[in-house]
Amino acid sequence: MLGKNRKKILYNFLAFSFLFNSVFGTSLISCADFFSNLRNNISDLREKKNKIARKMREQQKKIQKERSFQKNTKATISDTEKEIEQINFSIEQMQKQIIKSQEKISELEKLKAQKLQEIKKLKKKLKKFLRLMYMGKIPNTYEIILGASNFRNFIDRIQILKYIYQRFISLKNKIIEELDDVKKSINNIEKLKLKIQETKNMLEEQQANLKEKIKVLDELYEKSKQTQERIQCELDRENAELRRIDSEIDNYYRSLLELEKKR
Repeated sequence: MLGKNRKKILYNFLAFSFLFNSVFGTSLISCADFFSNLRNNISDLREKKNKIARKMREQQKKIQKERSFQKNTKATISDTEKEIEQINFSIEQMQKQIIKSQEKISELEKLKAQKLQEIKKLKKKLKKFLRLMYMGKIPNTYEIILGASNFRNFIDRIQILKYIYQRFISLKNKIIEELDDVKKSINNIEKLKLKIQETKNMLEEQQANLKEKIKVLDELYEKSKQTQERIQCELDRENAELRRIDSEIDNYYRSLLELEKKR
């Protein structure tokens, strides 16, 4: 509609100029100057079009750069998520080891309590034996000496008492030795459990850092998408402007052709 109005005005003006020139012998504007102005307008529009095109090429490069950044960011996020999954698996395995270690410690603690109880009972039995022997209910050394029918019988009795006493001591030492082994096992498992817990804590910290990394990458990805969308909107506007300029240039060219014919 704008092009048609422009043509109509242009035709009317030219017709008036030609009529006025034929009647009065003078022209308010020469046809050559008018053509020159049209060509200048076309040249200006072309220059404007070139500037827009250059700007659009730069924007296309920026869009490609943002797309490449988004692709790399997505790949990094994917790799990081896989790393987190591996860490999760390791943490779960370590948690299972910690639970098993605690269960083993609990069993050993029960065994430790059992051994302590055995030592306690054995000490009571030994004290009872010595007390009975002191009270005369078990022959003491003097009774053995006085009651022995001969030296051989005396030696046999001494050996029996010695055996009983040594048996108590031997059992006690054995239990104490077993108790020491249990304590060492508990200590070793506690150390192992502590190392596993330290490694688990380190992995959890690493996991938290990776999650924070993903959060940052997600924010950068979204920001890049917004930048790309903004540039794309500018490109769309500039494309529309180019189409408008092309249409205006076409209108000028058609005007020139028609004027050439009429002239």
